[in-house]
Amino acid sequence: MKWISRTVLVLVLLLAVFADVLANSEPLLETESWTVWAPIRADPEAVRTDGKIAVLRPPSGAHLLGTDDRGRDVASRLVHGSRPTLLIAACSAALASVLATLLALLASWRPWFDWLVLTVCDVVAAVPVLLLVLLVQGLTGGGGMFALIVLISVPRAAGTARLVRERLHSALSMPYCEAASALGLGKLRVLLRHALPASFSQVKTAAALTASTAVLSEVALSFLGLGLAADTPSWGELMRQAHENQLAWWLLLPAGLASTGLAWSLSSQFRGNRSARVDNA
Repeated sequence: MKWISRTVLVLVLLLAVFADVLANSEPLLETESWTVWAPIRADPEAVRTDGKIAVLRPPSGAHLLGTDDRGRDVASRLVHGSRPTLLIAACSAALASVLATLLALLASWRPWFDWLVLTVCDVVAAVPVLLLVLLVQGLTGGGGMFALIVLISVPRAAGTARLVRERLHSALSMPYCEAASALGLGKLRVLLRHALPASFSQVKTAAALTASTAVLSEVALSFLGLGLAADTPSWGELMRQAHENQLAWWLLLPAGLASTGLAWSLSSQFRGNRSARVDNA
């Protein structure tokens, strides 16, 4: 099963990297004798095909996955929608990992930092994410991708910080850390040089889970109209359109399968990391 999840992840990565090559109305290469076109000859924002607007049309020869409620090609928007989804997942995982590691280091360095970090984590965990999203949307007038990344990563960082803190505390009691302290190394140096590397497996596992959660969160928030801008191609936006138009299956199924497959492939990396730790134990 692991190779299947990795294949799905690689396919989505290739979609994001080569989106402009796969879905584009302009010729990719043109000479006097021949022309190379993209497999999907439609821009994600184009609302006309041959001068006509085809709204909510099911799959056909002109539109492989049909059109949305504005006449835009669903296949093109599905391909280009992989970019913001992957960007949000990667940035959320990276930001959550960095924040969690910094908080865990502070908590392990000084006792009063430990109390402060645990209190902050408890407060963040107690605030509903949807309420936080509504608050930020009201204060910023929309937020955008950066606000979405922060809103997804901060709650995940609070939970990850607790796990990394426990691992650091456990590492500090190991003989190699005690020997380093006995040789005169300061606690911060022991943490950075000896205890922190022991927590990398927890950070990597949490990062995979955060990326998986970010994919589903972006889709859910876009479905509710609280995610990216309406004109931005995204899988959640396609699912929202399906809900608003009597569950049009050509809008719902491709976006639902893509987001579910990507989230599953990312969470499978978590299971792979956990299995590797058990085998090495």
